[in-house]
Amino acid sequence: MASKRRYFVEGRREIAADNARFLRLVTIMVIVLLAVLMVSATLLISDWQPSPYHIAFLLASISVCAICWLGLRHAAPWGVTALCILFEVFLYTFAILLDTVGGPSNPSIFVQLVCVALTGLFILPDRYGLGLFALAEAVYCVLVVTVKDPEIAQFDLFGMVAGILFSLCLSRMVMSFRLRSYDVKARYERLSTRDTLSNLYNRRAFMERARSYIGSMNPEVSCSLAFIDLDDFKDVNDSRGHQAGDRALAELGRLLSVQFRPSDIIARYGGDEFLVLLDSLVDDAVLQKRFTRIREEFARRSKAAIGERLTCSVGVVCARSQDVSLEGLMMQADNALYTSKRNGKNSICIKTFDPSLKVEHGEHLG
Repeated sequence: MASKRRYFVEGRREIAADNARFLRLVTIMVIVLLAVLMVSATLLISDWQPSPYHIAFLLASISVCAICWLGLRHAAPWGVTALCILFEVFLYTFAILLDTVGGPSNPSIFVQLVCVALTGLFILPDRYGLGLFALAEAVYCVLVVTVKDPEIAQFDLFGMVAGILFSLCLSRMVMSFRLRSYDVKARYERLSTRDTLSNLYNRRAFMERARSYIGSMNPEVSCSLAFIDLDDFKDVNDSRGHQAGDRALAELGRLLSVQFRPSDIIARYGGDEFLVLLDSLVDDAVLQKRFTRIREEFARRSKAAIGERLTCSVGVVCARSQDVSLEGLMMQADNALYTSKRNGKNSICIKTFDPSLKVEHGEHLG
């Protein structure tokens, strides 16, 4: 259950994209299949004529298809889910009508086919997918008992039981496969984008995400970029060993991960350097307070982890509704870090982004 909840939270955009793709496809397929079945029935079954329910089903399918295609153009993830539910309600409704009041003297054909197909088609939480399925079967059961001849009804009810069992099995199998696939993909993404020591983004992942963020916000970017560098870290490795140094780096990684928001981009850039891109936070006083708290807490944690209070220097550059480049931000944050080191280390230097400064390509520019 926990993995399923995490899947629906973390993968909501990917789920919405898959649901939208299948919804576009299946709305077209329903129209084509219905037309083919109506023509086939006319040719293969003597004296068969489409009922008003068949004609209404075909016309409604065209309308629902248009609604879904138009609605999916700019739909948010919750909007895609709503359109999938609308389509399922529509399909269940007409399948039930065709198999009950539309053909009271004929065995059911469509309801169980629809129930089995829909349970594995869209990725929906159980309260929606299985909830609609249970409601549809309950309505179908009532109508079968009410409008059909008992001789036919008994076979339809048996078919309903078989359909429920097949649908539940298919639903569990499909969801189990999706969860396994998502876990494999998530593990691969963590390995390719995360620094194994700090569990923060690695250098490449930071550059990709930071460029994407700045590109989406330009020309009115409001953000801060901070370089954090441990003071005299080489001495720690030399005197206490690399394992102690690794514990200190991991401790700073854990500290940064809880001090910032999900919208901020945090990375171990390399060695003992860390980068934080803070979304829309450009208040000097707030930044000073935030990084002072981080310095103090890291000193306390490092003392507990390796027996020595370690310090760090911070350089921050703030862009306030400006057109910026990632390279320019990194260069000026690096300059601020250099100023912080020159001022005696264990300090914070905050500067405002200067668009007139040219980018000097160096080791920090990736």
